[in-house]
Amino acid sequence: IEVTLSGRGLRVTVTDDGRKAPANAASEATGVGIPGMQARFARLDGNLTVTHTSDGTVVDGFLPARWLGP
Repeated sequence: IEVTLSGRGLRVTVTDDGRKAPANAASEATGVGIPGMQARFARLDGNLTVTHTSDGTVVDGFLPARWLGP
């Protein structure tokens, strides 16, 4: 888990080796939970991506600084 706070905003990245998808697998969100999280990030002008690789899965989310308070 990596959390980065900058003047631009907050980035949270979670990486694991729990899912061994083929290296050429599409970087698509599946299931109900991920699309719901993506919709919440988008509502705050942020974004959430899920990338599957042969090494595992990376979930990366970003929220702009304006949502983080003064």
